[in-house]
Amino acid sequence: ASMPECREPICAILVGQAASEALAAKYAEEYGRCPYAAMYTATGRLLLGVFVLPQDKRWWIEIPAERPELLGLEHADLFFPDLVATSSPWSRGEVQPVLAVAPCGTDCDACPWYRKPCQGCPAALAWTGS
Repeated sequence: ASMPECREPICAILVGQAASEALAAKYAEEYGRCPYAAMYTATGRLLLGVFVLPQDKRWWIEIPAERPELLGLEHADLFFPDLVATSSPWSRGEVQPVLAVAPCGTDCDACPWYRKPCQGCPAALAWTGS
């Protein structure tokens, strides 16, 4: 039996460092299209992402802090602030599953976590959540 999805949002701040300024800018462009991203920007080699996502996707945002190389980062830190009030396209209800591939370019079907426990990107057709 699957557990019901928790829709109460949480905020997470990801701070990372890319190998170069060009790579940081590239990653900010790619991952800034994520429907959970309130902001994703680069300054020099530093990347800063603010995410608003479902509580049951906390594991998803923790992966880059544990394995930053998956996002092309040399290292990354993750913070869960209580007092940051912001929103993402997902939390504003602006995301519809209409894309063949996630807007960041990631192929959810190739991810080992896809289906269990992840239903994929809410902007992609593969997403089966409600």
